Amino acid sequence: MQPFANSYWTPDYITGLHNLQSHTNVSLKQLHDLRKLVFNYLKYFHSNSEYLNTSSNELASSDSFSGKFGETPKYYSCVELFKNEMLGESTTLLQLASNIDKFVLDDLTKYLKHHEPSIQKEFSRLEELYEGYLALSRKVEKSKTKYFDELRSKETSKAQGTLSVQQQLDEDDYDYSDEESYFEEDSQSSVRQDFDIDLQFPLSVGSVTFETMEEFQVVLSKLIADTPTVKRTIPIPGYKNDLFASESLCEVLNDLRIKGLKPTRSNFEKFGQSLVSLKLVNPTNIFQKRFKSEGVWFEWSDLAIRVSEFKQESAPSTPIKQVTSTDRKVTSPSSRFMNDMAETTNRFNSMFNNVKSSIMKKSHDETLQDTIEQYNEQSLELQELAYLLQKGFTELAQYLEKFETTKIQIIYTSSAKLSQIIQKFHLQQFNQIQAFGRGIAELNKQQNYEHDLALHLNKSSTGVMFSLNGDVSFSLQNLVYQFNIFEDISAQINNVGQISDNLPLSILSAPYFVHQLHRVIETHIDEDLKSAWLQPLDLQSAWKIKQDVTTVISKCSVPVGETSKNQKTNIINNIIKHFEGKKAEDSITFYKTWLLELKDSVVPSTVFESVINLYNGEHADTNLIKVLSSLPRCNLACLLSITEHICKVFQLDVFPNYGMSDDFAEMSSKNSDELQRISKALNNMDAVGAIPYVHLIMRPSVAKHKSGFKPPVDYYVQFLTELLKPETRKALLDKLIEHETKYKQKKEYELKAGLQIKKLPIIETPTSQRKDEQVVKDEDGSVTPTKQKSLATKELKAPNPVSADAFTLRPFKTKSTPIPSPRSSPKHGLRENGGQNRSRSSSILNSAIDV
Repeated sequence: MQPFANSYWTPDYITGLHNLQSHTNVSLKQLHDLRKLVFNYLKYFHSNSEYLNTSSNELASSDSFSGKFGETPKYYSCVELFKNEMLGESTTLLQLASNIDKFVLDDLTKYLKHHEPSIQKEFSRLEELYEGYLALSRKVEKSKTKYFDELRSKETSKAQGTLSVQQQLDEDDYDYSDEESYFEEDSQSSVRQDFDIDLQFPLSVGSVTFETMEEFQVVLSKLIADTPTVKRTIPIPGYKNDLFASESLCEVLNDLRIKGLKPTRSNFEKFGQSLVSLKLVNPTNIFQKRFKSEGVWFEWSDLAIRVSEFKQESAPSTPIKQVTSTDRKVTSPSSRFMNDMAETTNRFNSMFNNVKSSIMKKSHDETLQDTIEQYNEQSLELQELAYLLQKGFTELAQYLEKFETTKIQIIYTSSAKLSQIIQKFHLQQFNQIQAFGRGIAELNKQQNYEHDLALHLNKSSTGVMFSLNGDVSFSLQNLVYQFNIFEDISAQINNVGQISDNLPLSILSAPYFVHQLHRVIETHIDEDLKSAWLQPLDLQSAWKIKQDVTTVISKCSVPVGETSKNQKTNIINNIIKHFEGKKAEDSITFYKTWLLELKDSVVPSTVFESVINLYNGEHADTNLIKVLSSLPRCNLACLLSITEHICKVFQLDVFPNYGMSDDFAEMSSKNSDELQRISKALNNMDAVGAIPYVHLIMRPSVAKHKSGFKPPVDYYVQFLTELLKPETRKALLDKLIEHETKYKQKKEYELKAGLQIKKLPIIETPTSQRKDEQVVKDEDGSVTPTKQKSLATKELKAPNPVSADAFTLRPFKTKSTPIPSPRSSPKHGLRENGGQNRSRSSSILNSAIDV
């Protein structure tokens, strides 16, 4: 194979050097490109490492997958696996980038930093050597040319030596005759000079035409006299010492106002150029041939001075050119003197130049010897530069041969190292992905789907329907009779005086509407009442049935003269009559809606926490019977009535004489599992829109759960299971009968003791009642009109003036039920028909505390 250095030899050296430099630059660029490739891999892996690390940290700090609350869902494990995978891959990528930097990129960088500056420096040095070689070659050629020129000058000077000496002797022997007249010489010189000028009149100078010599002489004399001059700093032989600037001459021309000369710069320059052409004005610079209006210096010629002073004896119109030697007259002696001075000056200048040349110029032999020595010295230096250039080129080529070989090896080895590192990383990544995939596959199961959904439902803070407090649902359905079917249980019309006079104490305080609705539903015993109670609340059906009931209530018309209680009873009877013609499913749907939209549930919200605490372990020193027996009589009676109805529907143990007698036989639950199964079914929330049965009869405070409420279904099941047990119901019935008995005894005792206090009149709402009169109901039941002023001022006033037969305790109410405006009026007048009005009154007996 041909040596590397021999591949770049060229006759002019510089072409081979440039070819070698070009190839080397390509090699260096290849190394830089390889380094850029490696660096891009490093940057790619490092950037991905940072991105995955940041993503992993953001995922770890996110609350959505933190698992801070309760049990963690299974899919949290999937996210955790991904998070760990991202973190592990980030670490692996960082290690990969570090290995690339350490084993590949670092070696490339060091190699380039070490060799590239040295190579570029050596190329610059050789280029400078070559430039020096070329410059010295030109010097050698110049020295050789100088030698031969000097040699020819020496030979020429010998041939002309004799002639030069003879001419010099002739000039030295010349002398002027003392008898010679200056007048004659001046005249002869003047005549000689006159032949050298051409002043043909009429004479054109620029744009001006002079007709006669006298006219031109006047103008020229004025110009010479008025143009300011300056003295030379250094006098020069053969030249005048007085100089003037071109702009000074232009200013004089402008002031003279010569006829035919317009004062423009162009005309002034044409006029001055004509003076130069006529040799009347001489430039101070031999290279200046043109007249410019500024920046140029001139001097007046001898001809201009002579013309300005010339006196012609002949006719004025005779041109100067026509004067001959026969016509010349004697001039002044000064002309001869001036010619002598000019000739002497020329001789002096010639002599000065010859002396200067003889002093400063060496002899030809000395010059030739100096040129030979200079040539020899430059030849030796040129040979040395040629040697250094050849030697440097050879050494650089050998160095670059090694560099090229190493470069090729580096490209292969670096590529192999980079490939091995990346291959090892991908193998490690493949193993990690396999392990990661197995972990995800183990979690991707149906049971985990169900588990996580259950966790989500358990963690949710909402999930059950409440009534819309303060909305239309709780407004009056009949404004005339101020009737609202969704009043509190304590405000509902009870069974007293509505069914018979000898009601059992167990249903005495139960709401009349509840008692009658149970009767209507239970008449459809042949229908599937269980399904109606177990199915979710159909909002569309409930809305339509509620609209129908609202329409029935709004259209009710009761006989004139009925009391408020009788009016409400009449409206309730119309509602019950409406449901008698409907299916049992419609009645149960409205019953659920009614229970849900009561302002306070059957078991008041104040008792809710006490009941729940029985099953969460906080109140282990009490029981359900003790908690529920503290309910008001109307609420407890309503709860037991509903419970007995549920037992009938689901064919559980019931008290046969419930509603007819207060004697209840002892019974025990024979099948606790059946009770629990029914309780779970009634409180099941698997269906969309399902409402637990316990939520219908017992709800927490709405104010505490405005953002939502997740019912504790497990506690509901335990509560309802225990409530459905016959022994629990028997104990609660006994407590209710005990409360009713005590209340009845207390009332009879107060009547016998004569502690009756006159009642404050309560205004009835019939429209026929007069505003300025009110009625008072006496103890015997008679109604007597009376004025409010007749009341005894010392007698106690009832705090809530309601009728005795409609009064019940409401110890758990959070706020009083609003009383309509007509009832709160202090006075009512007599009816327009003159009939007596009836009034509701209250007494201390009616406001007695239920013990």
